[in-house]
Amino acid sequence: MAGVEGGRPTAQRLPGVVALAVSALATCSLAACGSSYVAPTAASLTRAGRADQAAYRQGAATVSYRSALSLDPSYVPALLGLAELAERSVPVEAVALADQAVSLAPGDAAAHRLLGTILISMGETQAGRAQLRIAARLGRRAPH
Repeated sequence: MAGVEGGRPTAQRLPGVVALAVSALATCSLAACGSSYVAPTAASLTRAGRADQAAYRQGAATVSYRSALSLDPSYVPALLGLAELAERSVPVEAVALADQAVSLAPGDAAAHRLLGTILISMGETQAGRAQLRIAARLGRRAPH
């Protein structure tokens, strides 16, 4: 847990977004900051999750992605981030998350690619290759 330094909480031991929130609150109350406060969005929380994931802070990344999905349950980048994290430890959950992303965004090559990769890693080679073919076909489309 965070300690207290000079009457303010320290964020040294808290992961990712939680540490940022504690730091912000320690230095700036809503009354003091007024309109400069910007509420987190699904996109900003997902960016934080990606940063945590890149820094190998899987727990913090999971919190960020789940927080993003609590704001927008259909936010595909957060679903894909969680699916990537779950791929090795809970592959069944990873498939469900990636499949949900594909359902929400059938034109998203990254969603099909991730679903295909996860399916292949689980031994479902035929279904995985089908998803990878879809991803390749979508990847060749001209952007709108």
